[in-house]
Amino acid sequence: MNASPSPRRRSAYPATAAGNRSEPAALAPLQAEWLAAIMQGSFSEVYIADCASLRLICLNQAARANLQYDEYALAGMTLADIAGDLSKSACRRLLQPLHKNGARQATLDTMLTRQDGSRYPAEMRLLLSA
Repeated sequence: MNASPSPRRRSAYPATAAGNRSEPAALAPLQAEWLAAIMQGSFSEVYIADCASLRLICLNQAARANLQYDEYALAGMTLADIAGDLSKSACRRLLQPLHKNGARQATLDTMLTRQDGSRYPAEMRLLLSA
């Protein structure tokens, strides 16, 4: 398991004519429409998990297909359930720089376990969302 925090990046919101940054709240209705379509249409595996419980909240079709689980089977699982070499305490240690130091993301090289027991390597980029 290899983990490293990444530094913060500049704002992704464009400057307006007045020099102020566009407000994220103004983009929310637009994001709600296309974010789900982008996530589900991605060929890359996308996992969304709760930081406190590590419970899997949402996985896109690519992730579900590769893990060989349907969304109902994944509903009660955690990151530790699919990444066998990652304990809950190890995951919390990995997330700590995101919470305390303001790091933008952490990277984790791990092995994910499919429903049939086979395993495959994965590089996970963990991001903290407000």
